Amino acid sequence: MTLLGAASLALLFGACAFPEFEFDPLGPGSVSSTSSSTGGMSGVGGMTTTSTGGGMGGSLPTTCTLFSTGECGAGRKCSIVNPTTGEAGCVDAGDHPPWSRCSVDTDCGEGYYCPDGGDTCHLICSGKADCNDPARECAVATHDGSPIPGFGLCTANCHPTMGTPCNNSRGAVNCVPTSVGNTSGLLDCAASDGKMFDQPCATSRECGLGLVCLVSTSACTFWCAPPDNSSNGICPVSAEFCTPTNPDVTHEMVTYGVCAQ
Repeated sequence: MTLLGAASLALLFGACAFPEFEFDPLGPGSVSSTSSSTGGMSGVGGMTTTSTGGGMGGSLPTTCTLFSTGECGAGRKCSIVNPTTGEAGCVDAGDHPPWSRCSVDTDCGEGYYCPDGGDTCHLICSGKADCNDPARECAVATHDGSPIPGFGLCTANCHPTMGTPCNNSRGAVNCVPTSVGNTSGLLDCAASDGKMFDQPCATSRECGLGLVCLVSTSACTFWCAPPDNSSNGICPVSAEFCTPTNPDVTHEMVTYGVCAQ
C-alpha cells in the first residue's frame, strides 16, 4: 500500500537560476493530500471491522476501530486488512521503531504502517491533526494505485541533514523532499540506497543521509544553509555554492539549499 499515485513524481524548478532536484514520492508512489478537516475521510474514526471469528470464547480479538489503541491486545495492533474497502482488523504488531525501514506492515508497531513494497514505518492518520506536527501532512494511502478508503500516512517533517526522526536501526534511511497535493517542499523519511556525494541517482531515496538527488547532474549532492549562492565552506569544491531551491525547503524556520555549481 503506497500513498496516492503510481508514477514517480518529479517537481522540477521552473527557473534556470535554480538547481533542479528530484522531489521524491513518499513510498514507491506519489502522493495526494487529505484536508486538515479530514475532507473525504470524515467519519472514518468510528469505522470498525466486520471480520469473522470475533467473539469466540478465548480467541484473540479480530475486530477493532481504526486509529484506536489497545483494542487488539498485547503484541497486536489495529490496521488495514482489506485495502479495497478500507476494512480494519487486528494484526500482529512488529518491533521496528517509528520511521525505520520496514518490508511489511507487521514489521511496524501500533499506530504505524509500512507502505506497499516496503519503505519506513509511517504514522497513520485520518487528517492533518493526527500527525502531531503542523509541518506534517496526512497523505492518502493507496494499494496498487487505488486509494485506501479513510486511511492516510503522515509525512515525517524530518531534518534534511541530520535525518531525525528517521531511524537507521533497521537499515539505511534518508530524509527526502516530497509533495502532498498542492503542498510542496515537504520532507519525509524513506528507505535509502545509501549512495554518496556525486554518485549517480534518479531519485533522492537513492542517496545517503544528508544528500539529495540533483536533477541537473543526476547525482547526489549535499543540503546546505543558508542558500545565499555563496561559497561558504559547507559545500565541496566541485559543487561549492549553496544555491536556493524553488520551491523553498524549510525545516524549523531554517531554509535549506543544495550544493551546486
